[in-house]
Amino acid sequence: MLSFLFINFRDRFVFFMNIALPVVFLILFGSIFGKGDDQKPTIAFYSDLDVNVGTNYVRLSNIPSVDEIKSMEYDAVIVAVDDKIDVYVKSPIDLAQGEFEFFRLAYASAKSEKKLVQVRTHELNVGRSISELEYTLLGVITISFLSIGLNAGVRVYSDYVRYGLFKRFNVTPIDPLRLSMCVMSAQIITGIISSVLNLFLSLVLFGANLFVPPNMLWAFLLAVVAAVMINLALGILVALIFKKAAPAVSQLVFTILIFFSGVYFPVSILPRYLRIATYLTPPRYVHLMLQKVYGVETLSWGYFWFVSVAFILIGALLTGLTTRKFLRMTNLT
Repeated sequence: MLSFLFINFRDRFVFFMNIALPVVFLILFGSIFGKGDDQKPTIAFYSDLDVNVGTNYVRLSNIPSVDEIKSMEYDAVIVAVDDKIDVYVKSPIDLAQGEFEFFRLAYASAKSEKKLVQVRTHELNVGRSISELEYTLLGVITISFLSIGLNAGVRVYSDYVRYGLFKRFNVTPIDPLRLSMCVMSAQIITGIISSVLNLFLSLVLFGANLFVPPNMLWAFLLAVVAAVMINLALGILVALIFKKAAPAVSQLVFTILIFFSGVYFPVSILPRYLRIATYLTPPRYVHLMLQKVYGVETLSWGYFWFVSVAFILIGALLTGLTTRKFLRMTNLT
């Protein structure tokens, strides 16, 4: 029954695009960020003196607390007050010691009295860190799920309804539950194929080993299922609301979600009043879940399970209800 989604050329083409489009994104963005590991670390600092440092240092207006430092998107944070420098290291940085020594010399030279400057280093346990390249590659996988679910929802519940495919199902013994399971399982399988292909190409093209450890395979598969299901639900909503215009609207929705989810582009570039939109985008949560799978402390396991179950239930409920609705409608005509 899974083959019913690929019975014509259009379906085969869409299936191919769901696999090929993320590969194009992978090559494009991977090439841009492929040298991300060679970049200097980003360091934020607070100083009670006017120190002259490089452009990869970000000045803070207030002394941050340890909890605030953990939530900041910097590799390290330096607090220099009263001849003491506290260095909070959040991730392994190859150039860290040189960067810290440069800051110490800059702080010492800014003092009118040449006193000894004490430096204390604090290793913060904030989980595994990922490079800019790995962050982007996980974003490619996230967007592949968006493409798969969104296109499937629009295709099945807009194009297929318009072309009368649900009327054909009425002459078969298939029931709404079975048909819904076929729709969902076909997209989940496509999502798994797409993600495995992207993981393999990430290793071959960019040397990024993002293959999931065996003990975390269950979490990765759960994230895949949740991602496909919530995006399938999004596609169904677009199909139900916009009907014939759904294919064009879905492309607009796809583009908007890429920019507002923070998957490819940092949310910090958006105006503050627009950043709240990121909390309404499914790719944002899928991206956080994938990072959690790789050991990045983006969210708790409790929250991981909550989002996964919620996404799966929303997708399953909307798929089932919509399938039953269209089958009943064709029975009445």
